[in-house]
Amino acid sequence: MKAFSPFWIFITCVAISVACTSYLSQGSSGRILGTITDQSGAVIPGVTVTIQKADRGTARTTVTDEAGVYNAPNLLPGTYTIRVELTGFATVERTNMRLDVGQDMRVDVSLKPGQQTELITVQAENSLVETNNAELGGTIANAVINDLPLNGRNFENLLDLRPGVSKYPGNSGWTNSTNGGRPHDNYFLVDGINSNDTAWGMRFSTRSPLRPRASAPQRKT
Repeated sequence: MKAFSPFWIFITCVAISVACTSYLSQGSSGRILGTITDQSGAVIPGVTVTIQKADRGTARTTVTDEAGVYNAPNLLPGTYTIRVELTGFATVERTNMRLDVGQDMRVDVSLKPGQQTELITVQAENSLVETNNAELGGTIANAVINDLPLNGRNFENLLDLRPGVSKYPGNSGWTNSTNGGRPHDNYFLVDGINSNDTAWGMRFSTRSPLRPRASAPQRKT
């Protein structure tokens, strides 16, 4: 029997860790992307885009490519300020940009000629129409989770607030049907980690075995 060398075992473990990290981060993170243009509509490469999380002060900096596109994946949900700057153009800030769980938020910015020290601040509300993909989803804010009366404080009852979600007769918290699907087709992630019960010989049961207090999640999607 041929033994594997420690080097290849190490490489395999690293590859698996990277793949799992990328996969799990998709469960709770979001993405901000967009295109930077001038006033004529021409794309501008080499623009510095800084994305700062308002509550933590942490920031990520990226640069637009030759197509004028920037892309910042794997961002934690929250409120962000997007700062766009390039020599020869006035700096633009988009504030109060709310990124929800699993959301792809497009923020396109048009720059106008001016001094880089000149600052243009735009406070804009997020678009109500998803234009980046065909997925349906939504977020339930922490204030709603804490304040709404829930039978048994079962967090799954909050799913009734989303369009397309219904329950089987009896109104059990574990019988949520989404857009006509079977309850055991539901898939639960908690902080990006699989939280599904494989009881009763099904691939997934109708419920999540991990039941945090309803007030524990900061947001649900």
